[in-house]
Amino acid sequence: MDQGYKHFSHLHNLVMHQMPEGTEVSCSGCHSSATGTVYVCWQCNFFLHDQCYRATRSLKHPSHPPHSLTLVPYPTYPSNSFYCDSCRIKGTGFSYSCADCEFDLHVQCAYSISGATNWNGVHNLSIVNLNKENKVVCSGCEENLIGKGFSCSEPNCDFHLHESRFHLKNEIQHKSHPGHPLKLLPFAPYNNKNREFACSACFGNGRGFTYHCSVCEFDLHVQCVSLPETVKRADHEHALKLFYSCPVKGEEFTVSCDVCQGAIQKDRWAYYCESCDFETHLDCVKGEKRERDSVMDTQVQLQRLQLEMQMNQQLAQMIAGMGASIASLAP
Repeated sequence: MDQGYKHFSHLHNLVMHQMPEGTEVSCSGCHSSATGTVYVCWQCNFFLHDQCYRATRSLKHPSHPPHSLTLVPYPTYPSNSFYCDSCRIKGTGFSYSCADCEFDLHVQCAYSISGATNWNGVHNLSIVNLNKENKVVCSGCEENLIGKGFSCSEPNCDFHLHESRFHLKNEIQHKSHPGHPLKLLPFAPYNNKNREFACSACFGNGRGFTYHCSVCEFDLHVQCVSLPETVKRADHEHALKLFYSCPVKGEEFTVSCDVCQGAIQKDRWAYYCESCDFETHLDCVKGEKRERDSVMDTQVQLQRLQLEMQMNQQLAQMIAGMGASIASLAP
């Protein structure tokens, strides 16, 4: 039986655990979200990032040359918190600390500014804590970045990452493309104007990170890679399963999303309940169901509006023509 691994921060041994795709826990060391490989004590519900588990106990850091920094499992100040001397953000978990100088660093900051840049070796990243007013977009997934993340410390560089995008694996093996591994790229390797790619999961365009197969020119958004394999809707009895192509078989068929009533292309990923023949787009799986009658009403209203616009244009042209004719008759 596996006896686990000993870590100085916890009383019991820890066991290595691989988190299922699309799930995360809170790291008990740095208090950030943890995905992928974690070390866990199930008895205490205690989790550690792989980085936090492997962090060295003593570190000689370029930002504090006089003394070595010691990894401590919790703040040693009366407030039970510390302020990171790199990102100036309050911390309550693991820190690299100099007791003589009251100098402290988050574990992530210690490794990100000590020469360990992000995975593509271009940007020097520091931890940031952002809100809606900052209006920052993640360079990896192109979604709004709110809360804790990473930003390039270089002036005039608009490179930012969600914390989860910072920890992405450089290469993965995905069930949707079993023939070849997918490599993480900072942008698509295509010679188009905006370095865009078409995601093979959702068919949407992307300009951010892509998991790419160069042999097949196969690309996935980083957020599509981590989609859950099953989703439960409140209005449906069964869980919906993720399919990597349209589950309805046949040479010629038209499948409609049971949420938005729009068409689902043959090779597009979808969520599907085989028992009920209930299918949705990826981005509709958690959306509110629209009844077919309401969709038809909307289409009728649009057609009526288009007809009214055409009639108004024709009327305006007729009035303009009459005005020109009257003007030509004037002495």
